[in-house]
Amino acid sequence: MSGERILVVEDDLVVSKVLEHTFLAEGYQVVAVADANEAMRAAQNQKPDLMILDLTLVNDSALNGILDGFSLLSWLRYTLADTDFPVIIHTAETSPQVDAHAKAWKVFAVFRKGDCMPELVKAVRAALDDYHAKHPYAEAPPSALQMSSAA
Repeated sequence: MSGERILVVEDDLVVSKVLEHTFLAEGYQVVAVADANEAMRAAQNQKPDLMILDLTLVNDSALNGILDGFSLLSWLRYTLADTDFPVIIHTAETSPQVDAHAKAWKVFAVFRKGDCMPELVKAVRAALDDYHAKHPYAEAPPSALQMSSAA
C-alpha cells in the first residue's frame, strides 16, 4: 500500500466514484471533491501528493472567480506554497488547445474520460515516482519510509 494521497476533482458523481474506488483499491488515499471551491480547501487542508483534475467544473463562480480546471490549477500554483505536486487531467474533451495549456502548466498527462483505466493507474504511479525522484527530500508517506528502511 502506497499511502499517497490523491485529490480527485470531478463534478460527475459517477466518474468520481469510479476514480475513487479504482485508486482506493490500488492502496492510495483518495479525497474526492466536486468543485473548484472544495478543491481549493482540500489542497490547503489535505496536502495531496497528486491531483486528478477535470477541466469542466460546476461551481459557484461568485466565489474566488474559479471557472474551470486550468483556473483552479493557476490559483493553486500561484497562491499556495508547496503545490508543485503532479497533476493529471481527466476530461471529456481533448484538443490541441488543452494539450498546449497542459504543457504550459507542466501537467504530467492528459486523459480523455473513457480511456483505459489501467493506463490512468500507470500514469498516476509514473507521475508520483517521477515527482519523488525529482524531490528526494519531499515528505514521503510512512509506508514508503518503512519500505526503504527495510531494504
